[in-house]
Amino acid sequence: GSVRGQAGLVVCAIVLALTFATQRVVTKAPLRTLPRTLGLARSAPRALFGALVLGAALLAFFPLYSAVAAEPLVVRRDWPLLALGIFAQAGIAQETLFRGFLYRHLRVDRTFWAAPTLAAVPFVAAHLLLFFTLDFAVALAALAVAVSLTFPLARLFDLAGGSIWPGAILHAVIQGAIKLIEPAGDPLPLAMSWMLVSALAPWLVFAVRGRAAPAGRAKA
Repeated sequence: GSVRGQAGLVVCAIVLALTFATQRVVTKAPLRTLPRTLGLARSAPRALFGALVLGAALLAFFPLYSAVAAEPLVVRRDWPLLALGIFAQAGIAQETLFRGFLYRHLRVDRTFWAAPTLAAVPFVAAHLLLFFTLDFAVALAALAVAVSLTFPLARLFDLAGGSIWPGAILHAVIQGAIKLIEPAGDPLPLAMSWMLVSALAPWLVFAVRGRAAPAGRAKA
């Protein structure tokens, strides 16, 4: 029921606990190394800066849409708490699970394109739940966004040196910003336009220069 991040902190705590436990069982690594191993570590500056710039550019979509569509958009009054929940739930929890754990393990002995392709399967499967909470067309578009995001978020994780923080910022903006806005009219055009932008704009991370390989024996 945490569709807007209402229980985001609780969801994040549960996902982190289970992911840490799984990593511990799989690798037998010391507990003190788990946060860094799962990506809860300092990011390379270029990746963090890129995520912040792209996130800010994405947020500029809303005033632009409002001006073009001549439709006022109102930010929910409870947006600060929801934004915190969304960052915890969509940002930290999902990026730790899907990039810090799943993608990192797959990347060890696979090329860049092969690893996120495999990682996309459970990532997309998790988003199938959207069909139970959203209009079919919106859920289908959201699923397409999830497929498209898999590769930019993996690239961002590699650029960050195996840190989830840039991806967490971008992921939270894409999944959460639309949930904090209330249009005056029909919400469907806004939602569909946002998802189109969200599916395409993150690919700009491939323009960020720098060596992109996480820790481990990853192939180039």
